[in-house]
Amino acid sequence: MLNRAAALLRRVEPVQAGAVLLAIAYTAGYFSDPALPGNDPAQPLGWWVWWDQSQYIASARAMARHDWAPVHHWYPLGYAMLAVPFVRLMPAHPFFFVDLASLLACYGGFLMVARRVGIGTLWAVLAFVLAVAADKAFLLTWFEPWNTSPTAALLWLLLAAIAAHVAAPAVSYPRLGAIGLLAASIPLVRPVEALTAALCLAAVLLHDGLARRIGWRGLLALAAGAALVALPYAVVYLHIYGLRQTDYMRASRQLGFVPGDIGFKAYVLLVDPRAWFGTGQGLLQHAPWMVLGLAGIVPALRAAAPPARWVLGLLALVLLAQAALYICYIDLLPPGLWYYRNVHYFKPLVPGMALLALLWLRQLLYGPRRPAILALAVVLAVLAVRIEPEPATPGDRARLAYFPGRDVGEVYLVPALALRDVRGVLPNIANMRLVRLPDGIRAIALRRLFEGTPTWVPGAAPPGLPPGLPPRLYAERVTIGWPGFLPPYPKSAGLSERPP
Repeated sequence: MLNRAAALLRRVEPVQAGAVLLAIAYTAGYFSDPALPGNDPAQPLGWWVWWDQSQYIASARAMARHDWAPVHHWYPLGYAMLAVPFVRLMPAHPFFFVDLASLLACYGGFLMVARRVGIGTLWAVLAFVLAVAADKAFLLTWFEPWNTSPTAALLWLLLAAIAAHVAAPAVSYPRLGAIGLLAASIPLVRPVEALTAALCLAAVLLHDGLARRIGWRGLLALAAGAALVALPYAVVYLHIYGLRQTDYMRASRQLGFVPGDIGFKAYVLLVDPRAWFGTGQGLLQHAPWMVLGLAGIVPALRAAAPPARWVLGLLALVLLAQAALYICYIDLLPPGLWYYRNVHYFKPLVPGMALLALLWLRQLLYGPRRPAILALAVVLAVLAVRIEPEPATPGDRARLAYFPGRDVGEVYLVPALALRDVRGVLPNIANMRLVRLPDGIRAIALRRLFEGTPTWVPGAAPPGLPPGLPPRLYAERVTIGWPGFLPPYPKSAGLSERPP
């Protein structure tokens, strides 16, 4: 019997087996999620009452009945368009097959990239399945409707097409057309990802320019591929909105990105948020194996042959640029990373880090080992930097203002709450973020630091706080210590007081 089982395993194709495992994990997770519409009698609509998801399904249903009123179409149209064929077939679950296809397409693109950089099929399958499907927090971002699912799939397929283009001895114009089509499709689903699409196109043009094989036919093929999706989308967009900006575009610009805050945001999102937010978990605390992915970038580039080096360089650039982009996004904060499932922003990053971690392990096992060990030491040294709260005086610039109090109502998602300091008004969400804890409220400055003692704007203070009680202020203190993403973690996230 053992011989028959071994023979059966040898006949199983790893790629197909991985796809089946992903489909099973996806389907089981989808129908068992408590937030699935119909699973909770107390909330029968499930995730369709969430803001993002409610807008997705409203747009898809409106398109299915040919209703083009702008009020039904908040988000960019690409994700909803994909679900239109399934609105009548599965009215409560029109994104089920869209997201499953996105997961499998991402898996396929990942395997093609892995093959181009010298990773065997079985190892690549294991890396993707374990990184994406074995972690419940990462898997649920695929079966819960988010427009980052097709975005991740398109990005990995684009990277796979570029990898094939770089490795080919001659230019394939159909492949260049596919590259243009995939690159143009990404911002039609998620506009902010135009950055990653532009980086990919720039890499193609740079490679072909250095190889002296770029020409007008290649540029025309790229443009023709992009036009295949961009022009029909433009027709629908103009039919709905005309030439004006959408409400989504205006709201996104009001929130925006704060590049100057990237150090603090990277620390609290990736390493350890508890000293500042009182609770939460950094991405590297949740998945410490990603550190091997960071350590694998430079050794992999050094060891790769020229075609693979191009692919790895582009992969590392895209993943780091995308991570930096979302870290700078003012609305992405530790409380929402897991509770509101905003970790879905990093969806393409998870398999990418798994691939780079696999390359690091391969170099550690088969050599040369010294670059791999040195790279890991450097990454750990960087992650040993800690940003901690330090009691400040009203004359200092402060990152955090703590207001003691009990029985305070919800504040995190309330934009009407606001503080005022010597430089002006700081509304919640747009300029700072309020976090409710059992012992009071923490106000975290985001767009700029607090200057002077902040006070509540009249009529814009949360109920339950003692009136007139000034906050305790905290500035940033940069220290070096044990990397915060590794145990043992600090036992307390309390805020110390300035000694008398």
